[in-house]
Amino acid sequence: MSGGETLVNRLPNRCPGLGFEKRFAYKTSLSQLCNTDIITVITSMGRGASCGLGTFSPYVPPEEVEKPGGDGKLEPVED
Repeated sequence: MSGGETLVNRLPNRCPGLGFEKRFAYKTSLSQLCNTDIITVITSMGRGASCGLGTFSPYVPPEEVEKPGGDGKLEPVED
């Protein structure tokens, strides 16, 4: 991505094997993937399911959740 932006794609339907294999291939005539493109899961046996992509949107990292009880720093305890 130009400018270092990271995008996330939410698939509109299940893509069998993708969560387990965590790898896919694609073929495109452009230099980028679009929401109309199809990916194919790569398995140890070869090719797996082919799945359509969904909408791309900017990646927003999850906010760090503060743990109950303060700032997470350890404090010495006196007996």
